[in-house]
Amino acid sequence: MNNIKVVLTVAHHSLREYCKNKLFAILIIFSLFSIYASLLVGIMAVDQEYRVLTDFGLGLMELLAFVYIVYMSAVSITEEFKLKTIYLVLSRPVSKNAYLLGRIISLFALAAVILAFAGSFQLLLLKFRGFDYPLLYHKIILLMWMKLAIICSITVFLSFISTSVITTVIISIMLWTLGHFAPETKFMIEKTQGLSQIFLKSSFFLIPNFQIYNLKDSYDIGLSAYDNFKAVTYLFAWVLATFSFSAFIFRKKEF
Repeated sequence: MNNIKVVLTVAHHSLREYCKNKLFAILIIFSLFSIYASLLVGIMAVDQEYRVLTDFGLGLMELLAFVYIVYMSAVSITEEFKLKTIYLVLSRPVSKNAYLLGRIISLFALAAVILAFAGSFQLLLLKFRGFDYPLLYHKIILLMWMKLAIICSITVFLSFISTSVITTVIISIMLWTLGHFAPETKFMIEKTQGLSQIFLKSSFFLIPNFQIYNLKDSYDIGLSAYDNFKAVTYLFAWVLATFSFSAFIFRKKEF
């Protein structure tokens, strides 16, 4: 119970820290402005206004949330090392595992906060234009959050093994991009031969398959019960694996 309390305390403190960041305020304002600007695109689409407003808004929402989450995941713990503030935390009865878990949970919560803000604003705009609540909208947002949780966990892990924040962010962006083209990437790998194919096939498993979570590409149909189970299992697998590796490296660090 005491460890859970420590984890939640670290998560709560970290989330407040992220939300007080000036970049967070800029992100929220910019995302709201961008979603509002999608009205112009929707109006120009005429007959497809509803679909354009929904898809364009969701795309902007995901992109802006991704940018901020990846950045904060890359710098949140490394900044603690640079500023030496981590000494103050770990000098108290706080284990490294509890601290790391609290930080990751706070990043997950941050992603949820961003999506909740932007999603609520988009629904208000749709209501303003006289449109109904989009079909499976809440599920689209949830699956979007799952993708952000996976890339967040990966980025935290990369921050422990990378030489710089820029390198961490670049690799995360590459994985995010490749993850949205997993079927195409797999097809290209199958076309290679020899040792290159073996190497690429092995590397392919290190790329998350975000196509599993792209309900917004077919939200009129939805996902089956099996697809839902696969999405949740895939999330837990990536988060557990990256957390385990991050915790192992973190424990080995000397302070």
